[in-house]
Amino acid sequence: MSGKRRASLMGAGPRSWTLGVALAALMHLAPCQAHAETLIDAIDLAYTTNPALRAERDRARAADEGIAQARGGVLPTVTVQGSGGISQNERFGRATSAGITNPDPESVSIQAVQPIFRGGRTFYGFQQATAAARAAHAVYRSAEQQFLLSVVSTYMDVRRDEESVRIRENNVSVLRRQLEAAQARFDVGEGTKTDIAQAEARLSGGDAGLSLARAQLDVSRSAYERFVGQ
Repeated sequence: MSGKRRASLMGAGPRSWTLGVALAALMHLAPCQAHAETLIDAIDLAYTTNPALRAERDRARAADEGIAQARGGVLPTVTVQGSGGISQNERFGRATSAGITNPDPESVSIQAVQPIFRGGRTFYGFQQATAAARAAHAVYRSAEQQFLLSVVSTYMDVRRDEESVRIRENNVSVLRRQLEAAQARFDVGEGTKTDIAQAEARLSGGDAGLSLARAQLDVSRSAYERFVGQ
C-alpha cells in the first residue's frame, strides 16, 4: 500500500495506533499470494472499493465540516451590493443633438456584521460539533479496524483452503495409485479382493474429503470477494 493511500484513508483524523501497528506487521506478509495478489494489495483494493467503509469515512468527513460551520458563527458576515447603468437624454428641434448625461452611474455599498454575543449558541454549537466529529471518527476507526481484521482473516482463509485442496488432491492421486497397485497384485495372484475393497474405500473417503475442501474454498473465496471486491 502506498504511503499516499495510507495517509488518505482516515480523512481528516489520525489513524489509530493499533491499526498502524497492524499494518506495519502485515508488511511482513507481503510475499503471500491469493488470487495473484499480495495481502497489502488486497487491503489497498478493499479500502478503495468497500462501500460500508467508504460510507463511514464520508460520515467522519461530514462531521469535520460541521466543525467548520460551527466556527463560522464567530466570523463576521460581509454583504456587498452594487448597481450601475447608462442614462441618455435626447433633444429635438431645429438643431437636433443627442448627448449622454451621467454615462455610468454606479453605487456600491458594503456592510459587515460582527456577532458579539449570541447567548452562548456559538460556543456550545462549536463544542457540540467537535464532540460529534470525535464520535464519528471513533466509529470510523472501530469500523476500520474490524474491516482490516476481516480482510486479513478472509485472505488467510483462502490461502488455507487452497492449500487444503492441493493436499487433498495429492492424497486422492496417491490413493488412486494404491488402488491400481492393489488391482495389479490381484491380477497376478498376489493380492485379495479385500485389499481392493479397502483401497476403493480409502479412495472414496479421499474424494469426499476433496469435495468438502473445494466447497469450503468456494465459501472462503466468496467472503474474500465480499470484503475485497474481486
